[in-house]
Order: sequence, then C-alpha cells, then structure tokens
Amino acid sequence: MEKNVWLYFNNEADDDNITSSTNCMFPVKALKGMTPTSDTILFLTFDSMRNVTSSTTDSVGLTLSANNVHLGVMKTILRNLNNTRPNFNGFVNVADDLTTIVGGSADSKLSKYITDSNNQETGSISNVASMSVKVASNGAITATADGTGTGTIPQGGFYTTSSTDNAHIVILPAAVAGTVVYLNSEGEASQAYELRSASPAAVAINGGTGSNAESAIAAGTALVRCVCVANDKWICTQYANDGTEAKVEAAA
Repeated sequence: MEKNVWLYFNNEADDDNITSSTNCMFPVKALKGMTPTSDTILFLTFDSMRNVTSSTTDSVGLTLSANNVHLGVMKTILRNLNNTRPNFNGFVNVADDLTTIVGGSADSKLSKYITDSNNQETGSISNVASMSVKVASNGAITATADGTGTGTIPQGGFYTTSSTDNAHIVILPAAVAGTVVYLNSEGEASQAYELRSASPAAVAINGGTGSNAESAIAAGTALVRCVCVANDKWICTQYANDGTEAKVEAAA
C-alpha cells in the first residue's frame, strides 16, 4: 500500500493575511528534488499541483540557520518522511512561519519547523524564503492591446485563446528549451491576433526577431503549437479546422 505522507509549508506570519498563495501542502510522492541555490537557501521542487498538461513545477525555498548546512537539513526532512512509527499520521510540518493567530498578537513561539526538535543533524530551518504554486495551464488567454495581463501566457501548457481585435497580442512565456504551448482558438472564428515572444528583439519565432516583432495568426485558425527549441528560439505551427497543418509566419 502506498504511503500517504503530506508536507506542509506556510510563509505568512499573520493568520489574518492568509491567501491561497501563502500555504501549501504536497504529497511526498510529488517531491522531485532538493537543491542548494545559495549558502543559506534549500530549494524543494515538486510536481505541479495544478498542472498535468505541462512540465512546469512548483517550489518552496527554505532559509537555513547557517551557511552550507543543506545536507543536514535534507537528512532531517528525509528521516521524517520515512517515519515508520505506528502513531505517525502522515502529516509533516516542514516549515510554518506563523507568529500571529487570527485576531491575536505576535508570538514567535508559534512558528514551527521540522528541525526544531530531535534534530540529529547540523543545521536548521529559519523561515520559508519563497513559495511558487503555478497557475493552471489549461486556462484562458485573451489577447490584449499590448499583450500584457490576460494576453501573457504564464508557462507551457494548453490554453483556450480568444481575441476581440485583429491587432491584439498574445505573448509567449519566457523561452526555456523544451517548453511547449498550445493555443486553442477553435471556437474563435471572426478575430485574428498577433503572436509575440517575451523578448521579441532577442527571441525568435520561426527565425524572425525585431523590436516588437510578431507573427499574425489568422481568423479561423483552430490551434497553434509553439515549441521552444533553444533559449532564443520558438518553432510554431498552426492548424486549420480540418486539421491542415502549416507554419506560422516568421515574426516581423
């Protein structure tokens, strides 16, 4: 039987300010790795809890109490994940920055970390330095006049795309080799849009670059697929409603 263990993180000190982006909990099977990113930061990477159509990951950065004690903290975390005691309930509080309960006053004793007690290793966790839970990649993208806001694609994945003006713009995510974006406009029959990379002067679409360079996506296009093949290059193709495939024009 699969072991059901969950890892909890909180980077909001005041319970009055809790939002959907301040607390998160991951199943241990989602943990992909733990990596030192500086002398005092340990970065935990997880399978995305909201995405199944892209390779994007969620992450939590932990601030450590001293320089270069990452190995000791990793051992402490792993030891707790492999707890075999009969009374273990599967909940592991890795890092909780809470100091103030709802309507209460601050009390530093409320903060709890996995390294607080029975720590057999050197090093401890001081606080949650960062937390990133990516938005769902199967959302809606609506082209905008400058591509910002709803026109900017946050990451790889599958998106339903619409436009209200032929000159409105959709901006691809940051160019990271291996990222794949699908733009489904099958239901949009009357309006075209312009497709632009996040850095049009440096990152090409089908070989084309330039200040504000963009590729026109015609009305009636059912699907656009863009694959980032290098950190400065996207290759994009498009499909008509009958499945006919063609290249997207080079950005210009």
